[in-house]
Amino acid sequence: MKKKLALILLSGLFIFSCIGTAAASEKPLIAVFDFSTNRITQEDMKTITELVSSTIFESGEYAVLDAAQRDALLEEQNFSLSGLSDEDNQLKAGKMLSAEYIVTGSISKVEERFLMTIKIISTETSLTSHSTKGTWDTISDLIDGIDPLVAELLNKGTGISADSVAINLDENQVKPEPDHDVKTEGTPRLSRQELITYGIGGAGTVVLGTGIFLIANGLIDYNEAYDAYQSAPLSTTADEWDQLWSDVESTSDVKKLKGTIGLTAVGAGAGMLGYAVWRLFFAAEAGEADTASDINQLFFLPVQNGIAVGGHIAW
Repeated sequence: MKKKLALILLSGLFIFSCIGTAAASEKPLIAVFDFSTNRITQEDMKTITELVSSTIFESGEYAVLDAAQRDALLEEQNFSLSGLSDEDNQLKAGKMLSAEYIVTGSISKVEERFLMTIKIISTETSLTSHSTKGTWDTISDLIDGIDPLVAELLNKGTGISADSVAINLDENQVKPEPDHDVKTEGTPRLSRQELITYGIGGAGTVVLGTGIFLIANGLIDYNEAYDAYQSAPLSTTADEWDQLWSDVESTSDVKKLKGTIGLTAVGAGAGMLGYAVWRLFFAAEAGEADTASDINQLFFLPVQNGIAVGGHIAW
């Protein structure tokens, strides 16, 4: 428990200095685009691409832009969405979004069989990193086969262990073997949720400390002005008395303003810090660690003179 509290306090002390370097250590950004279709409805295609996107995200190896995030960001940059079914335009959009990879593919119905191909393309080289495909008897079978197909794509295409992808295999599906042994010894890595919780706790510490500083600063300035007025010698002129009292009144107004802002900051910071402590020490016992206020997606996008941060929060 002491170690976790220390991590919260340390993250609070360094949160501002670390913001500039946080994006550099973040997971690669990947954008998933609509698949081309043949004898497949647009509704089914949208469902399939959303499942592909969520499965890639669940691997824990990528920050993923889903369709809604992607389209909103492209519209902000006046990029036409009408041509996103074309692979060249998808690559252009991926570069504009600062994604390192894009995922695209095709879904077809050939006679009574369903065929789907998926590929990962590097936005830097415009070359296909890897592709994989599968065939199924029904669209339901295709949907059930998305998890193992994506696991194979990530495993072979980028060297990511398929073990990191949450998949359900039936007796007729073979789980792809990792390309290398996964090292499990040593200190376990913090999960995404733990990192976010520490960040919230650290930010709460900063906000709480700022609020206390504002309150104390306002009180100190007021007391100094009042003490100067009270301790003024009898030889003080009328103008000097007026100036001293004016200082008392002005610092009193500033004290009230700083007190209001400070109390608000203290309340907000205490709430953030309390939430982080609850998540770390009590949520698991209450059986809500994986369901309450989970941040299920977080991504960083480089923009001019800074970093844009976005995400989804599930309540």
